[in-house]
This record gives sequence, C-alpha cells and structure tokens, in this order.
Amino acid sequence: NQMEALTLAMEIEGKACNLYRRMSEKAGDPNARIVFGEMMQQEFKHVDYLKRLRVDLIEAY
Repeated sequence: NQMEALTLAMEIEGKACNLYRRMSEKAGDPNARIVFGEMMQQEFKHVDYLKRLRVDLIEAY
C-alpha cells in the first residue's frame, strides 16, 4: 500500500543520509567532504518531501 511504500522510501533515504555523512567524515579530500555533504543534504530534502507526502496521505483518509 501507499503508506508502506512511503515508509520504505523514508528508511532508504535515511540510510543514504547516514552513508553520505559517514563518507564525508572519512574522506581525506576536502572536496570529497563537500560533495558528500551536499549529497547528504539532498537526501535530507528527499526525507522531508516524503514526510510531507505521508502527512498528506494520512489527512486524505
């Protein structure tokens, strides 16, 4: 169902956030840290978007 799909997507995006955070912390190259940090921010935006979709879905039912 839609709620399960949103929950799964949020879990996957959350794992991606954590992955990019860890990669940023471990990167020796300052430019790599910046890139991983930016990728992490994009994943946070995806999580926020999915949270809004979930609220909309809850309110629709």
